[in-house]
Amino acid sequence: MFLHKHFKDILNHTKKSFITIAPMLLAVIGLVGLLQSFMSAELIKSVFSGNALYDMFVASVVGGVSVGQPFISYILGGELLKEGVSLYAVSA
Repeated sequence: MFLHKHFKDILNHTKKSFITIAPMLLAVIGLVGLLQSFMSAELIKSVFSGNALYDMFVASVVGGVSVGQPFISYILGGELLKEGVSLYAVSA
């Protein structure tokens, strides 16, 4: 009986967390879609030159002014890696 009540509490907490995170997750998916349609791979590659120090600096500035949850960074980082941005820039 105790385990059953505890499990329901956990499920309720998980549901509340998901409801809180869902709008941010949908917004990120939408932004990634918009970025893919408006920003070409050539434009992204022109911002990141391939020079490790310069790429880390640019990525640090952009990452410093952007706000988001850690899971958003994983999604955006993966998309940037697919577009050919260096691992240095994505890590920064």
